Amino acid sequence: MHSLLPVKALLLIALVPVLAMGQAQTYSDVREVEESGDLVGTELRLHVAGEKVTGTLRHYEGIDPEPIAVTGNLVDGALTLSGSYSEGTVKITARMKNDRVIGKLSYQLNGKTNQVDLNLPKVRRPRMQKAAIDASDKSPSTTLRGGVK
Repeated sequence: MHSLLPVKALLLIALVPVLAMGQAQTYSDVREVEESGDLVGTELRLHVAGEKVTGTLRHYEGIDPEPIAVTGNLVDGALTLSGSYSEGTVKITARMKNDRVIGKLSYQLNGKTNQVDLNLPKVRRPRMQKAAIDASDKSPSTTLRGGVK
């Protein structure tokens, strides 16, 4: 019985950083344009550990966007993130309030700055996970003749 004690202690040591980091949270207003099938909008996936925040930003404009790694801080609901990608840098200044990220996304490229207003609701899972689940849901084995499930 005493031999299990070191194993339990080791598990606790391994799990504490994971628990402190928390689950990833996704905020997104990505939607499909019915006429074209294009995706538009912004998706922000965040990992919060105390005041430190890391995450991934995807800004859809009809094509699958380059994921942009972002890092920053969350202090008293004020979120500040920055990152870089192949064409420039991004900066997010926002507030986290009522399961939403509300603020500005700024793209700096070649001396110009483009701003996007953010009002992103918290969602259960990222767009890419939804697409994979939706695609697997349409397998031929689950569809009867005539398209009725």
